Amino acid sequence: MKLSLDIISDTNETLFSAQGTGFLQFDMLNTPFRLGDRFVITSSDKITELEILLDTSLGVSRVLLTDGHLEFPIPFDKRRRAYPPAAFGGNRLWGYIRALDPRERRNYRNLSLNTYDLPGQTSVFPHASTNSGTADERFMARNAIDGVTQTRLHGEWPYASWGINGRRDAWIQIDFGCMVEADELRVFSRADFPHDSWWDKAEAIASDGRSRTLALEKTGAPQTFGLGGGPLSWIRIQNLHQGEPGKFPALSQVQVWGRSL
Repeated sequence: MKLSLDIISDTNETLFSAQGTGFLQFDMLNTPFRLGDRFVITSSDKITELEILLDTSLGVSRVLLTDGHLEFPIPFDKRRRAYPPAAFGGNRLWGYIRALDPRERRNYRNLSLNTYDLPGQTSVFPHASTNSGTADERFMARNAIDGVTQTRLHGEWPYASWGINGRRDAWIQIDFGCMVEADELRVFSRADFPHDSWWDKAEAIASDGRSRTLALEKTGAPQTFGLGGGPLSWIRIQNLHQGEPGKFPALSQVQVWGRSL
């Protein structure tokens, strides 16, 4: 598998370019990122799974590309509020991309983790989407799958979360881009009490129509629910019922544990 990574400026100047077979890495010394810069990753295989590290403070994520292409704009201005303060900063920048060995597919893991998820993505997975309508980076769906399980406050990283923006019919959906074997759902409700409310009940529905009721407690600790290990391509949390009306319930993290098929 041929891989390429380019770092492109807002004027389409190539700031860095690398190619590799199954693996490549990048480094930039004394060349800090600027507004408008973006990563562009391409693969010779249209459908491919990659392990990517684009910034050491964000960590590693395992992503599925369904059209052999990924673009990630470097977050600046308000968009930075959902990322670690040191992310994409400084003048010593390093990361890598690695094609997954097929033997790694059956590893038991958090299938929903994607630190590099973006709103509106349609061909990079896992991907979180919602009907909440918020434009505030601190409360977007991507925050619920970024790997940060801090629940005690709300706001900028590490306290970003998924918020419902006042909608009673709000939902959040995790798409995997392929069939996975899901064993367990772990929900981290935000617990910035007394600012927050919480949900005492919700519904988890899977792509095959399976549904289970989630009995939730007033806690920021992980709450675990069995999913039966069946195959699914997405899972949605919906029909959220507030345990205390009139405040601000939110999710800090959603984890789906299992294996790729």
